[in-house]
Amino acid sequence: MAITLLTFNNASAGVTDLRLKVDQIFDVQWNISGGNLNASGFNYIYSSVNYDTQTNSASRWTAAQTADAGSNDRYIGFFDSTTNPGTYGMAVFNSDGSVYKLINNTGTFRALADGAIFYNGNGMWGTLITTEAGYSLGSSGSWAVTTNYPTSTDLQTYQAPAYSSNQTAPPPPPSVCDPSYVTCPNTRDSLQYYTNHSQRKQSFENIDTGNGNMIRMEQVGERVDIDINQQLGTGIGGNLVMGHSTTDDTANVNGNDITLNISQIGNDNSVGLLIDGNDNTATFTQDGHGHRIRSITTNGTGNTVYAYQEGNFNEVDGKGHFADIYIVGSNNSITTTQYNENQLLVVDNYDSDGATININQKDGENYTSIVNRMNNATIGVVQEGGGNHGINLNLTGETTDVGINQNSATSQIIDIQHHCGTLGGCNPISITQD
Repeated sequence: MAITLLTFNNASAGVTDLRLKVDQIFDVQWNISGGNLNASGFNYIYSSVNYDTQTNSASRWTAAQTADAGSNDRYIGFFDSTTNPGTYGMAVFNSDGSVYKLINNTGTFRALADGAIFYNGNGMWGTLITTEAGYSLGSSGSWAVTTNYPTSTDLQTYQAPAYSSNQTAPPPPPSVCDPSYVTCPNTRDSLQYYTNHSQRKQSFENIDTGNGNMIRMEQVGERVDIDINQQLGTGIGGNLVMGHSTTDDTANVNGNDITLNISQIGNDNSVGLLIDGNDNTATFTQDGHGHRIRSITTNGTGNTVYAYQEGNFNEVDGKGHFADIYIVGSNNSITTTQYNENQLLVVDNYDSDGATININQKDGENYTSIVNRMNNATIGVVQEGGGNHGINLNLTGETTDVGINQNSATSQIIDIQHHCGTLGGCNPISITQD
């Protein structure tokens, strides 16, 4: 087997000395005014090179891709462009300096600031780089501009701050994992079912409901009750709720105090929902074979998501259940129930203090992955019967309470990575395996 290692040699130093973490690079709303670079709405970056396929197909990074880029001591940096000499490309580098993923083959710099840089990838994808601190999604900031439209000399003589130059990540806090029944992987992409997660997400993007019912929806406003009931006989086709445009796989719900109930019966049932607002309740009920739910809460407090999926494990056409729930905000609640067929659940909880997450899976190949990045979360996972249990937990934050119950004599697997940084140690994790 031959392995080709892709590397870039930078003849000049300066800006190419930067070694950036994923929490230093964002797509933002921005302007330069009064000598300051102002940015808000920090979001995952856009790249002109597709992260997964490495083809020239622009797309926004997902939470999983961002986590992957930041694992295994990888870093993000610039290199002298080979496709457009005199400009700078951007890439994810392995710890040995080899290229792991291309982000942009070329790009230019709009401004250097005290603590930040603004870069245009491929001439159009504006990207904020914070050079002296990491930030979370949804943040904002303002930095004094030192150089507008920097020249090649400016970039070659740029002095990278210590925070962003040859930085070495500090070792994680001691884990509470008990090696007698728990393994603690160092990175998220080494979690046991991470590849499966990515494949299932891709299948959501390419879902074909056949001769089914389709509803395209966009809701803007407050205090609205929406009930959707889609029903087809099994083996006939699927039901789909998606975005208003033909290219949008998520229906947008923007507003406060909205109650949404979606019920689907049939094969290949699929819901994609994007929620932005406060005190909203979304309930999904899917009965049949091969269900998919994607629920994304981009911002808000007091939102509640209920997801119920049930199917016949012996159904020939069954493709298994998949639920992908991503949540940002405070005091939000997630409750999911999956019965029968293959079951895969991915919950990402970012910038969401006080979240409550309850998972119940039964009578199938039960796999759950939960990533919690905030404080005061309460997490409960129950996997009943059927064997083939697997749980992956990646926890960061203070006072996170976790209870796990795997009710089977076989195939009980748990992977936990827990960083709490709490004086006196992390909260206990309760694990029961019958």
